[in-house]
Formats: sequence, structure tokens, C-alpha cells
Amino acid sequence: MSTLRCFALLAAVTLLPGCPEPEPLPEPVQDDDDDSTDVVDDDDSTEEPTPPPSEPVLLINEILAAPAAQPPAGAPTTDWIELYNPGSEPVSLSRFSIRDNADAEPSPLDPTLEVAAGGMIVLLADGQPELGPRHLPLRLDVDGESLELLRDELVVSTLTYGELIAGWSLARNGDGSWDWEVRTSPTPGVSNPVGAAPGPPADGDEHCGLVDVELEEDVLEGALLTVQVSCADDELAAFDVLALSNPAGGTWDAGTATWTRTTGLADAGTHEVLFVAKPAGRGAVPETERSRVHVVDDWSHPDNVLVDPATYTREWGLPVLHLDPAGSLSQTYIAADGWFDGVPYSATMKIRGAASVGYPKNHFTVEFEPTQIDLGDQGLGNKDHLVLISNFDDNAYVRQKLAFDVWAEMATYRAAPRMLPRSCWLVLYLDGAYFGLYMAIDHIDDEFEREMGFQDVGTNLYKSVNHDANFYLRLANGNDKTNLSSGWEKKEGTEGDLSDLEALTQWAGSASDAEFLAEHDDWLEIEDFIDWLLFVHWIAAADSAGKNAYLYNDPLDVRFRYVPWDFNHAYGQDWRTLRVSADWHSEFTWNNAIFAHLLAEPTLAAALWAHDEVLRAPGGPLSPDRQLELIDGYYADIDRSAQRDWDKWAAAYGSYGGWASLRNGDWLDYPGERAYLEQWLVDRADAMDVLHPPAGP
Repeated sequence: MSTLRCFALLAAVTLLPGCPEPEPLPEPVQDDDDDSTDVVDDDDSTEEPTPPPSEPVLLINEILAAPAAQPPAGAPTTDWIELYNPGSEPVSLSRFSIRDNADAEPSPLDPTLEVAAGGMIVLLADGQPELGPRHLPLRLDVDGESLELLRDELVVSTLTYGELIAGWSLARNGDGSWDWEVRTSPTPGVSNPVGAAPGPPADGDEHCGLVDVELEEDVLEGALLTVQVSCADDELAAFDVLALSNPAGGTWDAGTATWTRTTGLADAGTHEVLFVAKPAGRGAVPETERSRVHVVDDWSHPDNVLVDPATYTREWGLPVLHLDPAGSLSQTYIAADGWFDGVPYSATMKIRGAASVGYPKNHFTVEFEPTQIDLGDQGLGNKDHLVLISNFDDNAYVRQKLAFDVWAEMATYRAAPRMLPRSCWLVLYLDGAYFGLYMAIDHIDDEFEREMGFQDVGTNLYKSVNHDANFYLRLANGNDKTNLSSGWEKKEGTEGDLSDLEALTQWAGSASDAEFLAEHDDWLEIEDFIDWLLFVHWIAAADSAGKNAYLYNDPLDVRFRYVPWDFNHAYGQDWRTLRVSADWHSEFTWNNAIFAHLLAEPTLAAALWAHDEVLRAPGGPLSPDRQLELIDGYYADIDRSAQRDWDKWAAAYGSYGGWASLRNGDWLDYPGERAYLEQWLVDRADAMDVLHPPAGP
């Protein structure tokens, strides 16, 4: 019988004829506290304890710590653990338990299950034991952890492992062997093949401490990828090192301990390299170190290859959203396939906004059904609706996000619940081709109401769509209103019933300043409206002082709340890109009757300007230093993506007939517009200090 086959059977109760005697395994070491066996070693190796000869044993035989984005047909779609029975009799799981942390309480395995002699069982580590007897209450960590299999209180099998790659397993090199290998083709539920001949068990002191050097930033297609490894604890030459790449490719040079790959036009995406090290000629659980390198799609190359949406998940450090619409885009929803972070989604999408329809680079609204898109890592949670804001009307790229983030910081000064639209940056690909940098933001709807902690059943949500939404009894052109809801659209609540909004307009448009002071708590969350005025006043957002806003009303709570929206007219330009001087100002009494009352009533006006001074103080959300700090952070995140977007859309920017700055000759490129915005913030603060001098001590 071959030596390899013997190694695979060393854990069996009886050795087959012709097998050499194994080196003795260590006796179990009893823990003083719980009588369990401590077999976890700091060097990621595992030495199996020897159970009493009369007791049946099971071994952890193979694990997969994260499924591939698209698992092979028939393979589990979650983490899993394979147990192997090396004995000649079936073994029931009735007295076995498992844990993934030495301090954790072991989770009993289902007593109705058993493992056939010489067979194995696959347990699903999906954290959902309610789904069936094979489902475990734990998940595995692809970045490494320890597992312990116990029989009663005795640890009978352990595995301590390091970093792995999704879709790859760590498996014994032959069922029951003390030697382990990383497998790019897992074998759940079937016998582990024997790869390279395992040497004798490694000494626990043989430890490399793999260290890799990752690229610090993404690289464009055509660049040379280079990753080098070293050994922290011993000489690297004393260890066998293997470099495994996903996708496959690249060259490992053992002499220089360097992995390299020259990328081509089909290599856009994340390249993962797993370095696997074991003491030379010895069998052990390998030490592993994972390196990720991101290759950016060269969209401008004439021979460029469309990206794979399942694997192209980030670009210049930003997440990538892929949408593949099933037809021409318009203001009507059509079906689309979507991918985000390697996960496929079913979606519908449409062009959003009347002005955006004419933009070469549109705004979009996307609905994800039946599965919500997971934007938890971006701070937006799971979303069924998402709005994608184009920066075609802002070649500084950050005005909209700055406005929403400043509003959120103003809310912290009130320490009260408030409607705070959340946003993040992402890169959009349509039909596999680069489309540009976008700001993704909450869709203002009932889902948003819930996520903000407000009631969403029986409540009303309105959006102002033109300047007739001014809370006066007259239209923006000065004529009397025949419909007090003019300028508003109902977005959530009983369709056609705008009676609460009409009553608000009737009150605000007819009340005296004294009545407004006495009765505002019956109608308004007044601090929302005070901050709305101060907000649009400082950022010069004339288009958002009456229209481009949402109102939320819970009839049981009575008071209306403000939700901000749409700030392409802000921070030194209007929505047509016409320049707005830093010393231009308005208190917007002409298009907002509530603002007029706030400024005219002495008690409310005093409170308003006192709070304005707090917000404008150094470090406050309306201070120039804080706003400049925010945009410095944005540009640290998006500068390469913004320049890339500008390179794609500069010609369309420069030929679009709607831009006033083109007609006026003061149009700027992306770096120039960024400098203009930064200077405008400084000049705006000076102008506000002149207009509203600090009260002083």
C-alpha cells in the first residue's frame, strides 16, 4: 500500500497492513476549568488530540469560510464544515457539539444525524439553525478563526486557520490526514483527494509569520501588479510557499518571493492572491496571507473589454453599481439587471427629474425587487429604492453631498429626531461600460420614514415642485390661489387628500406674527423650519427655500417636519451654473411665508439669529473650517474618480446649451471648479460675518 494512502488513514482505529507506524500524537491536555482539551497553537497549526480507543471519533475534515459569488451547481451557498468518520462503525452526532471561539458556549449538533463509517457529513454554518438539523448557529470568518469539535466536554478535533478566499476551502490532504491544503475546488461531502505527499507533522515552533506588501492604490489596466512576501519570524527559505491567484494567473518567483502579473484589457476587477506557507517538507495546517489588488477598467481604450459585473466591485476605492436596462431609458420605469458587491439584483429604473432628461449624464431612480440592495457598508442600510444623482450640473462634484451632510450636522446641534437623507459615492456602469461618478442617496418615501424612526402608516409626505409651494395665499406670480396645495405633490398617504397641507397653508398665509408665535407648536416642528432658513441662507440655495423640499406630517403628532432635497443651486452657482457671488444673500421672505413670520416676530427672530451664531462658530456646521474639512475628505475619496468622470464627460459639459457659465465665458474644468468652490466658502464666511456680525462677549 502506498505511503500516501496510509497518511490518509492515520486517524482510523486500525491501520491497514503495510502502513508505517505514525509518529505519536500528543496526549490531550486537560483544562483546569472545563476539562476540555486545549489544542490551539498561535502558529495556526493544529495537532489532533487522541480520544480514548473505545470512543468513536469525528474529525473536522474540510471547511469553506465564505461561498463564491456564484457557487458551482449543487454546492452549498453558504459557509460549511465537513466532518469525517475514520472509524468502521457509524457515529451519531448526539453527544457532539461545535464552537468557533474557545470562550463560546458549544453548540450541540443534531442528535438525529449520524456519519457513516468512512463517510462524511456537511454542516451548513449559516447562523440559521431553525432551517434544519444540518444548519449551525454560527458563521465562519474568511479572515481566520479557530474551530473546536467536542464530544461531551472533550475536544476531539480542532482547526485554527488564517485568511482564505471566498469559494476556496481548507481541506485535509486526504481524509483524516494531519496535513492540510488550500483547495480552489472544494469537495463538500466527498472524499478529499491526496495532493502533494505530506511529510511528518510539523513542530509547533516552526512558524513563518507571513507578511505581504499590497499595492496602496488601484491600478489601471495595463499596469504591472506586484506583491512581495516575507517571513516575520524565521527565514522564508525554511518554508514552502505557494501563491494562488483568483482569477488564475500571474507568476510566483520563489527566489525573490514576489508574485507579478501584467494586466490586460480583460483584467478589470479584484485580483486576490493567497500566499500559503508550510515548513519545508512537513505536514501542517498552512499559514496564509491574502492580498487584494484592484485593477481599474480602461474605458477610454479603443479595444477595451466590457467588465464582468459579478467581479468588478470597486474602482479607485469606491463601490461600483452595475445596471443593465432592458431597453432605452426614459422617465418610465423599465426592467434592469443589477449587481452590487458581486451580488445580482432584479431592478427597475428610470430617468429622474425634468431637467435631467436633457442631460447627457442623467439622474436615475432605481427600485430593487424582490431583494433590497445592501448598502450597509455605505451607511444606507438595505434599500428597495435608491436615487442616483448625476454631477453633470456640478463639475466640482461635491455640492450636493456637502449640503446634505451639513444639514445632518446641524441636526446634531438640536439633539432631536430629524429627517436626514443619507448619501454615499459610487461608480455607475451601464451595460458593462463605465458611465460615471454618482452620489447615491435615500429615496424619500415610506421606507425612509421608517428608517428615520418615524411613523409611516397613516402619515403624509409632500414634495414641493415649484415656487407656488410658498405657504402664502397667493401664487408665485402674485395672483390669489384657488388651490391651497398649489406647488405640491403628494408622495405618501391617502391619494388625493391634501387637506392637512391646505390647512397649514391657510394658517401660515393668514396668521398675524403674534398668532404665528402663539400657535406654531400646533403646526410646525419649529426648529426644523428655523434651521431650514439658516441653512439655505448661508449656502445661497435660492431654489431650495420654497420648492425642492419635502414636508412630512403625522396627523397624530400634528406638527409638520422639513426634509431637504436638491441642492444643485447652492454654494456659488445656480441650477444653470450661473455664478452666485459670495456676498449675495436673501432671507427668502418672498417665497416662504413661514420664513417671513420667523424673521418678523421678535422672540422667534432672536432665537433664530442666536442659533445662527452657534452654527457659524469655529467648528460649527456652518463654519468655513468645518465645511472645508468635509470637502477635503470628499476629495480624498473621489479625486481620481472625479477626474475620470471629467475626462469622460468634459466634451459634453462644454457643449451643453443649458449652461449659463458657458455663455458667460466663466466655465471651469474640474480642478478649476474645485478651487472656485473652496474659495467661495472662505469668501462666504467673510460676507456672513459682515452681514451678521458676531454678538461678542
